[in-house]
Amino acid sequence: MKKILIFSSLFIIFSLISGEQIWLKDGSSLETSIKFFRDSVFFLSTGDSLLQTEVSEILYGGSGETKYHVGNGQDFWDLQYIMDMIKPAKLDYPDAGGIIILDEGLEKLHNDGKRSYRYHFIGMILKPEMTYWGENSLYFEEGRSTVKIGGGRTIKPDGTIYYLEEDMVKVTMPVEGMEFMDQDKYLSFTLPEVQKGDIIEYYYERNTYNPYDHRVFEPSYYFQSSEPVLISRFTVEIPETLELNYIAKNFPEGGGEPLVRISEGMKMYQWELRRIPPLIREEYMPGEIDIVPGVYASLFGSWDYLFEWESKLNLRRMEVTPEIEQQALRITRGLDRVDDQIAAIYHWIQRNIRYVSIKGGVGSGLCGHSASTTLENKFGDCIDKSTLFASMLQALGIQAYPVGILTNDNGQPPWDIPNVYANHAITEIHLNDTFFFLDPTSSDHRFPYFSGDDHGTLVTNPILGEIHSTPIPEPDDNMRSYQIDVVLKSSGDAVIDYSSTYTGDWEAWIRGFWRDIPRSEWENQISEMISADHPEAQLLEYEISNPERLDKQFGLSWKYRIRNLSLIARDLMVFRIPDLRQYSFPEVATRERKYNIEYATSYGLKQNAKVEIPLNTSVRFVPPEINIECPYASYQAGYRVEDNFIIYSDSFKRYARRIPADYYLEYKAFLNQISRYSKYKIVLQKTF
Repeated sequence: MKKILIFSSLFIIFSLISGEQIWLKDGSSLETSIKFFRDSVFFLSTGDSLLQTEVSEILYGGSGETKYHVGNGQDFWDLQYIMDMIKPAKLDYPDAGGIIILDEGLEKLHNDGKRSYRYHFIGMILKPEMTYWGENSLYFEEGRSTVKIGGGRTIKPDGTIYYLEEDMVKVTMPVEGMEFMDQDKYLSFTLPEVQKGDIIEYYYERNTYNPYDHRVFEPSYYFQSSEPVLISRFTVEIPETLELNYIAKNFPEGGGEPLVRISEGMKMYQWELRRIPPLIREEYMPGEIDIVPGVYASLFGSWDYLFEWESKLNLRRMEVTPEIEQQALRITRGLDRVDDQIAAIYHWIQRNIRYVSIKGGVGSGLCGHSASTTLENKFGDCIDKSTLFASMLQALGIQAYPVGILTNDNGQPPWDIPNVYANHAITEIHLNDTFFFLDPTSSDHRFPYFSGDDHGTLVTNPILGEIHSTPIPEPDDNMRSYQIDVVLKSSGDAVIDYSSTYTGDWEAWIRGFWRDIPRSEWENQISEMISADHPEAQLLEYEISNPERLDKQFGLSWKYRIRNLSLIARDLMVFRIPDLRQYSFPEVATRERKYNIEYATSYGLKQNAKVEIPLNTSVRFVPPEINIECPYASYQAGYRVEDNFIIYSDSFKRYARRIPADYYLEYKAFLNQISRYSKYKIVLQKTF
């Protein structure tokens, strides 16, 4: 597949320059220059402004006759050879949306330190939803790199060929999700007349003539797709005086060793796989790095150079200025406990430094802007906020560092191969002979909690020259706790008092959900939630606690009346306690499983309920107690009867975020027991 660009996601998005043609969603356009973008508004050189929602596309170069050269396609494959390959493949993969005939990448480090990347794609479109294969956006950075399209064509079933022309290529700036801006542009093209049944082919080359660092060369590639691949090939070329350190992950046995050749002063490493079946996705499957064949390479045999390089950039940006020290002291005034000081600054950065990413090069992209710049601007991205957080803690004498992290939804690359794998940044804090992590990029995490995407993965601390693992919290630190009190009438109607509190990721997610809803709409939102399960429910009162106070635990409570909670059949009343979760586990819905189950983090749910039953009834049936466990989770639940009350409690805790595939059947049986138990109903009998 196309080259993996993990590092680039830190800072590659957009650049704002003069001479744009702006197309609006009403079909009109205007030519002007964009001065800057802020708070979802484009500010123009004319003094006018446009909302982001009004803009459909921004085209660089205005409406002039600028052309972007397209090659003559001299490296197109022979059409008959393509057809001979595709015929048997269509029989082998009758349900495929498309078949990738060729997926080929070439990464080359030249003797002068420049580098190039060439990609060649051929595919047959078998279903309409795969026509997007003909749409491509190729990034480049002015002053550092260029992109050349060698050729593109669409081959119809009757043999008619439509070629990519120069006027079909443009340089654009996306306008969705504009929290990001940097020096990259996108050379975009759509192959002509692409439809179901067509074969498409294109190739391009990206030349980096001004690399950030001539020693940093980190080629990587993966070899599988959601559609079948007939040939996937990756080649790395380096000067023969250098040595390539590499690891090939998830290859078939014996298939990870490259073909190595030396010619004209260059050493070539080539990996190739053929007839690769499609990747069949499963619920809660690992990140693709952990399951698809992939090659990861570097010129470095150790992390020393990368750590030293990043460390210098980080330390310059962490400088504690008088303004940073004064702000840290203001935030923590009156707080004596170090934990309280850390929490106060953590909460302040989350709420007062908006998430906006503006990058102008590898320094600001990888290591952020200076802490003082972020404090002054009151905005920044993950590395900016983490650097400011570390700097403010340093101002108080607390040892802290910004660290790079590859979030756990991506999988784990081979850390034995030094590479800038990070796609995110958090803060590592050292205190009392131990260390822990916080993520100030969030807006809703209460100290000491941080995002579940950061749990159970590795971080690089270049300043200390160390690689650490982030912990997976105990289930109590990612917990939902429910209290449900029910007064059941002999008519079957009921009044319910519901309350809930949260910790960890659950608290951040629920708090953020309610903060995004205007207070004037809270009552309607709660009424709709209740009515989803009980159409005739009537909301009586509600309270949402501490939506804006990160130093306080968030909570919800409401009281409502419902009709016909209980089904009445002669002298029997049958019902479930409302608002108790009926467990379902889509991750164990299949008979068997190929991949590990991977969650973001641990999980906890505690439910307590108290049901006051009518005086003229007795308890005919409540489910028996259950107490089960497996190596990765535990569940306890039970009912007891006290006078005219039924009291229920349960506790589900999952300690691990990864469940091995070879334990799937046992885990499936364990979860199915929980699911069945949660669906039991209570039976009362009227005594008259």
